[in-house]
Amino acid sequence: MGYALHAQQTFAQTEMAGVSRMDQYLGHLTLVRPQLPSTVQYLAVDGAYAKERFVTGAVGLKLDVISKLRCDANLRYLYTGVQKRRGRPRKYDGKVDLQDLTRLTFVETCNPKLTSTPHESGMSR
Repeated sequence: MGYALHAQQTFAQTEMAGVSRMDQYLGHLTLVRPQLPSTVQYLAVDGAYAKERFVTGAVGLKLDVISKLRCDANLRYLYTGVQKRRGRPRKYDGKVDLQDLTRLTFVETCNPKLTSTPHESGMSR
């Protein structure tokens, strides 16, 4: 269940030169974060918020972002192999191809206390 905490009008781009809408949204989140209980750790947002700048800002506010991925998401595998002795360490090991899921690890149950059936959690469809 979700409740409205605060509403704020976004400024027109001409009024806030150099400040993007995503910056305004992150500023609003920074404003209302102290009003949320410290036990709140997840932020469920629309796919439009799944941008690196917003997610990094939310994580800085100690919130984990749950969102649908954008269609232009740049997913990459982390490199776990042996690093070369010279040069910058390798961070990534190629792009994720969602048509080929063989490199992904399927997790059947993240937490045994979680359930996906609506009647057990009191939710209705």
